[in-house]
Amino acid sequence: MLDHPTTGNIFFNKKKVENWNRDEILTFRRTYVGFVFQNSNLFPNLTVFQNLKLALHYSNLKKNQKEDLIQKYLEEIGLKHKSESLPEELSGGERQRVAVASALIKEPHLFIADEPTAELDMENKENVIRLIFKMKELNTKTCIIIASHDSIFEDMIENTILIRDGLKIQEEKRLASDMVKNVSPERKLPEKIENILTCPRCKSTFIKKFFNEEKQMWIEDMKAVGIGTIYCEECKFDLTDEFVFFSLEKKSTSR
Repeated sequence: MLDHPTTGNIFFNKKKVENWNRDEILTFRRTYVGFVFQNSNLFPNLTVFQNLKLALHYSNLKKNQKEDLIQKYLEEIGLKHKSESLPEELSGGERQRVAVASALIKEPHLFIADEPTAELDMENKENVIRLIFKMKELNTKTCIIIASHDSIFEDMIENTILIRDGLKIQEEKRLASDMVKNVSPERKLPEKIENILTCPRCKSTFIKKFFNEEKQMWIEDMKAVGIGTIYCEECKFDLTDEFVFFSLEKKSTSR
C-alpha cells in the first residue's frame, strides 16, 4: 500500500483495498501489516527499546503491558543487553533482528520481508530466519511473505513462487509435514563451488562464480570456505551463500 497497482486489484480479507482513503490505508498498515526492509530501516536516533516502543505506538495496550512485551521480544532476539543502544552501535545481524521484532511485535496479520538475509553472513542469516519462524509459532494468525534470492528458505516455506522479469514461471506447494520449520543448529558442510555447474533457477550453464577473499576461513585445516556468489548471465539470478572453494592436502593447522 505504499504504491498503487498499474493493473489488477488488491484484496485483503475479501475487501478491495486500493480504493481506501489515506486514513484507512494508514490504519490498515499500522494494524495489520509488519514490514522488514532489506536494510532494516530502523530510526537511527532511537534506541533499540524506543524502536520497538514506536512499533506499539498505536496499540491499545497499557504502558506497562507495552514495556513487558518489549522486554519479552528483546529476550527472544537475544538483545536485552543492548536495549539502550542506537542502531549504529549494532552489527548488521543485530539490526535486522530488531527490524524483525519491530515488525512482529504488534502481531500483524501479514508479515512481509524484503530480502531479509541479503546483507548477512551465514550465522546471522540463521539467527534471523530462526527468529522469524519462532515468532510465527508465537503469533499463529500471522501470514509470512518473503521476497528473496536466498535458497536457504526453499525448504521452510509452504508456497514458493518463482518470478522472472515480473512474470510467474513456477509455483510449488508443500505440506506442513514436509517443511523444515527451523534452521538446524548443526551447520552442514557447504557445497563446493566447483560442483555448481548450472544456474539454480533456470539451469543455464552461463554462470559466473566469485568468492570474497576477505570472508574466507579454514575448517579442520582441510577445507577453505567463505562467502561466494553464483551469478547467471541468462536470468540474472544472483545467489550469495557460504561455499567450500577448494580442498587442501591435510597439513598442520594454520589460521
